[in-house]
Amino acid sequence: MDGPLFAWAHQCSKAAEVPDGDGQRLLWKVHPAHRPRPLADELAQHMQEVAGGEAAEALPLKRRRGHSRQADEAFEAGLTRARAYAAAQGHLATRADTLQDGFPLGAWMTNQRILRLGMPAWRSAALCALDPYWDTPWPTLWQRTYHQARCHVAEQSPLDARGGFPGTGLSLGEWLYLQCTRYPDLHPEQQRLLARLGIDAAAARDARPRRRSQRDGEQEALAHARDWASEHGSLAGVSVSTVHEDYPLGRWLSDRRGQMGRGVLSPDRAEALARIDPWWRPPWHLCWQRSYEHARQQLQQTGGGELAAGFPLMDRPAQEWLRIQQRRYHLLLPGQHDLLDQLGLKPEPATAVAPGATASASVAPVRAPGGPQGDEEGAPAVGGLPAVAQQRPLGAPRLGQRPDHRAGFERALEHARAWADVHGHLAVPRETRQNGFALGMWLFSQRNRAKQRTRKGQPASPHLVKLAAIDPWWNPPWDLHWQRNYYRARDCMRAGRGADTVGGLPVGKDALGIWVKRQCTLYTSLHPDQQHLLTAIGITLEAARARVGPRDSRRLTTTPRFDTDVAHARSYTAQHGHLAPHAGEEHEGFPIGRWLAEHRQRARKRNGTSPQARILASLDPWWNPPWPMRWQYSYHHTRTHPDTPRATRWITAQRQAWPLLHPDQQQLLANLGISMGRQL
Repeated sequence: MDGPLFAWAHQCSKAAEVPDGDGQRLLWKVHPAHRPRPLADELAQHMQEVAGGEAAEALPLKRRRGHSRQADEAFEAGLTRARAYAAAQGHLATRADTLQDGFPLGAWMTNQRILRLGMPAWRSAALCALDPYWDTPWPTLWQRTYHQARCHVAEQSPLDARGGFPGTGLSLGEWLYLQCTRYPDLHPEQQRLLARLGIDAAAARDARPRRRSQRDGEQEALAHARDWASEHGSLAGVSVSTVHEDYPLGRWLSDRRGQMGRGVLSPDRAEALARIDPWWRPPWHLCWQRSYEHARQQLQQTGGGELAAGFPLMDRPAQEWLRIQQRRYHLLLPGQHDLLDQLGLKPEPATAVAPGATASASVAPVRAPGGPQGDEEGAPAVGGLPAVAQQRPLGAPRLGQRPDHRAGFERALEHARAWADVHGHLAVPRETRQNGFALGMWLFSQRNRAKQRTRKGQPASPHLVKLAAIDPWWNPPWDLHWQRNYYRARDCMRAGRGADTVGGLPVGKDALGIWVKRQCTLYTSLHPDQQHLLTAIGITLEAARARVGPRDSRRLTTTPRFDTDVAHARSYTAQHGHLAPHAGEEHEGFPIGRWLAEHRQRARKRNGTSPQARILASLDPWWNPPWPMRWQYSYHHTRTHPDTPRATRWITAQRQAWPLLHPDQQQLLANLGISMGRQL
């Protein structure tokens, strides 16, 4: 596979593809590297004598291409490093980035393989003496892996292909089984190499895949987790990148935490981890648990000190974290209370620090570890946060709640009253200022806080009730632009502008006429409270029909097609008791799943409630829930098949995730008899 004959055979294969005579001409051209050196030297001397006469005798002999002394010296230098590498490794199947005594041996070997056709025979022979397979027609990676298998056979035992290559590593065993499956397609020389390892055609035919016992792998991971917990006291410090004795413990534990959050981790595996550390996946953020473990270790090492003195013997991060837990003790979960009690942080001193707090916070009680919230780094915190990430305790009263903020809220409220006395409402744009006060931005922030409390299922705070007393529609459930346009139309209609009317409502191409016509056209799709506001200025359903005329009056009612389609929804509800079919489900030949998915998408894009949505809500109040539909599918499956293993796993996951559930989800589960303390 080297030398002049190999180069000539290679040129023959190329000459057959060349259409003209160049291929035949090149076929008989000997590469300079394969020309005999004495003849090349004599030809070089003869050419110099012909060119320069007798004066050329003083000139040094110039060697032709392929016979450079500098190239020979460079090759000898590389060959020396290759000889040292082959003596240590037993082969020359180097990687491209291999270094040998600072010499780039990998790049040098790559170049030798590329220039092999033009390599002198003595160079090829020198490399073959070190490794006969230094340049193979198959990938070098294959050759490196083969040498790993050869070393395994030399150090341990012959390969047992029929038994699944026991004793080999997982990657090496899989590679050997792959060679057995591809055995007929391998190069004959590859087959001879595998035969040296004990893999012939018969063994390859009867080979079994290298399978690692899942139970053994789980036991190995649990052993590493147990060693880590015994050394560090818990598993809280295990992050995704943690490696314990060359085992990726962090990645394995991260996968288990994710499986626990999705409700797919088997109870046996969860119990095995809970025996190692009951809080291996707490229902609060892992940062809180890590800060707790740090404070616990500080307490064990130094004794901590007195609570009233601020734990003077601990380091500063632990002191700051414990002070934060004192201030926000009423916001923590009962399981966190139990852990803090072990550090000596009792409810009495914590309540004294935060006198306005009560133990009955809006967070539902959780004592059993393993809930699905805050499972990985970067997730939203449910429990405490480390001191470095907290300047103000989470959940501390804001403007209008704390006594020191009450005066500022009252001043802002006076500006709001002054604006409402002049304009009759609080639907102000964000850039509005009242006597230098940024009233628009202040109301914008108050609306955001009100929406946050609504999403959490909390009642309106007292200071927000004061704004509702000034303007009941200061924070409407629809877009604020609609509210501002409504007040403009109300003022114009009360002032008697827009005398040109149809059905008692103004017409025209001005802003008032265009807005009124649009509200009349969309009357039935508006929010009921919007319809009530429009009725107050004379825009009723009858007036809207008279205003839009018979041509557009059909928009005020549902379409005949919807009436036909909703009949299938009624039939489905009567049969199944809900309107939560899967996306691809059909009912009596009608694609009920896709049809409902389209209406849910439309409902989420609208500001108000359409007539179609109200009809569907009358069939099933939870046809378009605020939580994912996947939860609704599982709920109805559990309702109809409560004794299946899938339902049992789902019920367990909901009990663990109870504090994170929507209040309506909790009510639906309570209707099935599922609560924090018992199962169905």
